[in-house]
Amino acid sequence: MLQKQYGYTPVCAKSGNHKYHFIVYALDTKLVMPKTTSKQGLENVMKGHILGKGEVVGVYNKHLE
Repeated sequence: MLQKQYGYTPVCAKSGNHKYHFIVYALDTKLVMPKTTSKQGLENVMKGHILGKGEVVGVYNKHLE
């Protein structure tokens, strides 16, 4: 049986062009929530605490030889 894993695992594209969107938020508080919180749950907890946000889009192209 596989166990759930939490955290960030970097993506490794097999080939072709890929775009990766990274969004960072400046908050006025420290968030306290379980590791199992969904994206929607995180967005709900952040409501009313966002001071600003920024986004970076990275473009990656891997050529197979």
